[in-house]
Amino acid sequence: MPPEAWGEAREAAAVALKEGTTDWSKYSKNLNTTWSSIADGVQATNLAAVDSTELAEAARWVQQESRMTADLAELFRNQTAFLMAQAADPDATMTDLEKLMAENLAKLNDLKQEVSEVEKSEGIDPNAYAGYGASTSEVP
Repeated sequence: MPPEAWGEAREAAAVALKEGTTDWSKYSKNLNTTWSSIADGVQATNLAAVDSTELAEAARWVQQESRMTADLAELFRNQTAFLMAQAADPDATMTDLEKLMAENLAKLNDLKQEVSEVEKSEGIDPNAYAGYGASTSEVP
């Protein structure tokens, strides 16, 4: 190969190297800019996912608190209505209480009678219970 051909080949290689370096620099610059945008986008997406998960959990708690508050409000409304009904007709409430007390007194008297019958049939002294707080004869 003649020496001029080597010189031309060297010149062509230098031009190709320069053009290749310039083109690669332009290409990689765009690639680096694009990659940075992609990485930033992925990071923003991940942060948004974390935020939305936290917001969803907070929303669930608020929803449960709202349900509990509504349930408590309903309970208080019902209790208030019940108390208002009792307060509105105290005579009826007293009559109901007197009736209940009379029924309980009748049951106590029946029980006293049954205990007395068992004591008599078994020969148990009714005063034998005095050391334990009361005898059956002390029940009104």
